[in-house]
This record gives sequence, C-alpha cells and structure tokens, in this order.
Amino acid sequence: MARALEALPVETVLDGEIVAVNGDGLPSFSSLQNYGDGVATILFYAFDAPVLAGRDFRNKPLATRREMLRELISKLSDTIRFSETFDASAAELMAGVRSNGLEGVVAKRRDSSYKPGDRSGAWVKVRVNRGQELVIGGYIPGSTTFDSILVGYYERRDLMYAGRIRNGFTPASRRTVFSSFEGLPVSKCPFRNLPESGKGRWGDGLTPEDMKRCRWLKPQLIAMIQFLEWTPDDRLRHPKFVTLRYDRIATKVARDPQIGQRRGILRLSGRISLVAASSVFPSSDRVTPCACGPQLGYNAFNADTIKAFLPSENSSNESNPYAGSLGIR
Repeated sequence: MARALEALPVETVLDGEIVAVNGDGLPSFSSLQNYGDGVATILFYAFDAPVLAGRDFRNKPLATRREMLRELISKLSDTIRFSETFDASAAELMAGVRSNGLEGVVAKRRDSSYKPGDRSGAWVKVRVNRGQELVIGGYIPGSTTFDSILVGYYERRDLMYAGRIRNGFTPASRRTVFSSFEGLPVSKCPFRNLPESGKGRWGDGLTPEDMKRCRWLKPQLIAMIQFLEWTPDDRLRHPKFVTLRYDRIATKVARDPQIGQRRGILRLSGRISLVAASSVFPSSDRVTPCACGPQLGYNAFNADTIKAFLPSENSSNESNPYAGSLGIR
C-alpha cells in the first residue's frame, strides 16, 4: 500500500480509511488487528482530497474535490480505491448497514468545505449499536457510588466476564443501580474467566492486581447494555449502560448468537503518517453518503477515520499547515 501511495503527486493529502477485507469480502476488525498474517486483503478507500499536487482545495465544495479524487484514483493501483457515493435515502442506507452487520453510516454535505480538526457539523456519523441483557457480577468503587460495573453472561452454569461499563449513567441512574447492590455483596469473584493475564489490546483487562479494587456481587441483577461489537477475545467494545431489567432470570442470560463480531480500523504509522481523526458526521437533502468498500454496507464504514499524508522530500512540519492534524513526520 505504501508503494501504491508513493505514486501520488508530491504534496498531496488524502482523507480516507484503511480496510482489511476477509475471505467473505467483508471488512474484518480482527483481520486488521492481525494484518501481518497475510490472510486479509488490505485496501485504502479515499473519500476526499483537500490538497492535490500542492494546490489547496479545502475551500472548494466536496463534490468538486471528489471529482478530482475520482480521476486521481483511477490512475493508481487497485489497492487504492475510490469511496463511492450512493444516491439513496437514509432509511435505505441504514437497512443496508443492518443487513450487512456493519457499524454505521458516514455522510457529508456535498457543498461543504474541508475543515481539518473542526467538528463543523458538515459530517455525520451514525452508528448502529447492538444491545443485550447482561448480568452484573461486581463493580469498581468510585468516589461516592461506583466507577464502573462488571458484567457478563452465562455459558451453561458459568458466568463469563464480558467487560466493564463506565458510560451511559446519569446521576439518578447511578444512584438507582448502586442502591440495588444492597444485600448482594459477596467475597468471591463470580466470573469463571477472571482474572485475565494482561490488560489486553484496549487496556480494559482485569488482572489480579486490578481485581483487588473490585467488589463482587451475587449475580442477580440484569442490565441492558448497548455496545458496538463483540471483540475477537469476547469482550464488549464501546459499551454503555441503558437500564436495569427486572423481567428476566439472571441464569438465563446468555450471549446472543445473532450479535456477531464486527469491523474496525487499525492505526498505523511509518513513511505514510496516519492518525485517527475525530469524526462528526448531519441529515440534509444535500448530503453525500460515502462508501468505504466494495458494497453498500461499507459506507457503514468502521470505527475511525484515517488520514494519510505523503510529504515531499523538502516538506517539513514547520511549513506545512496540516502537520498538527495529519501527523506529518
């Protein structure tokens, strides 16, 4: 991919995304994490060109920039692809996202300028969260109530740890949940698969040292949890609390087999300097839904936006206006 991008004109900035495509033709988060094993095909989908051959097009409309981008990409290797536009309604796009098990939709106003680092409202990212009930088996204390709750699901008679939940609580719901812990404390960890040997890729692993801070509960309370996906190591990604559930029996809460693993983005670095961009993506009749892959669901892209910059030999961080936002080396 680096060689393919070297064919770009010098002093060109592309905004796009790296995607690992598995054997089924779908973007694969786990394949991207393990991209060195050679199993997945690694592609770069470009959806904007704010700077082309030293010319600054940031103030031009998106539609104009994408016309130039399409012509540029047509001259490059097949590993560098143009992220197509779909003339479809929001409902049709979201239906495609759900049917393909993808993450969400990204859209941008056709007449918008390019504003690096600015949460301008010209971009919209809409995620399709998954959700299911999970059993609360403990918590990590906070200053007054708790910092996070520890949840899991049953495999036969064993409670399996799935993750810690910090987000989604309001002050009122936090107090409600904490008061529900009354009468449930126990001394022994109820999760069969704890402790974990390390902190894990995302730093949320519960090691023996971490478990010293935990307070354990009888696994009787059930919480509805929304999340982005199950990771390859059976943990929740981007989970948040919704509410307590009182209409189910805890021992009947199993992992929903219909909620599978999903796709993602890997941050890389090297001659092509890449950084994740904070993406905010609005509904309008002047919105261009952008795809990031060979089928509709990819405009249901992945988790983060990647920006790539190929500096010329004479360029420097001091002179280039994108150095801060694009991670130029």
